[in-house]
Amino acid sequence: MEVKELVKLIQEAANDDSIAALYGDFGDGTSLRVGGLAHVEEIRRAIKLFNESHRTHYEPGKPKIQAKSAKPSFAYAHSFMSIDSQGNLPYLLATSFQHISMQNQGLLSLFGVGKSTTFVKGFLDKYGITAHVFKHGPYKSTLLPFGVGFKFDSNFLPFNYLSNYRCS
Repeated sequence: MEVKELVKLIQEAANDDSIAALYGDFGDGTSLRVGGLAHVEEIRRAIKLFNESHRTHYEPGKPKIQAKSAKPSFAYAHSFMSIDSQGNLPYLLATSFQHISMQNQGLLSLFGVGKSTTFVKGFLDKYGITAHVFKHGPYKSTLLPFGVGFKFDSNFLPFNYLSNYRCS
């Protein structure tokens, strides 16, 4: 299922009065495959919309009653232990649900954001290799490994944004 289909289904469920709750089963925490943080954020926004929606209760012979509380959402996983490229994305997605449950013996592995750059300027200098590189603009960190135009602020600004990312 594509992300846009999933988002559409969750949005339709938010508007459907016959749906009382949302349940997400994450299995062992590694079964969810998304393209990255952008896809997770799209799904999180849809779940937030669902969490804020209210259910209208129909009872024959009585007026419609708007529920005072929002529709609940529940996430369940055996474990959140992903050591592959998905990292903490399944857990990040699960945090958008109102309730998260794991089995008693489940594992929760949280890894931080990381970034690494391999600098090759010393290698190139040692073997007499000259790299001819050109740069235009302040955010061209591709050339950092060659020792060209190192400015901490402009090159690490995108990484600093990610490391200071807050879930809402």
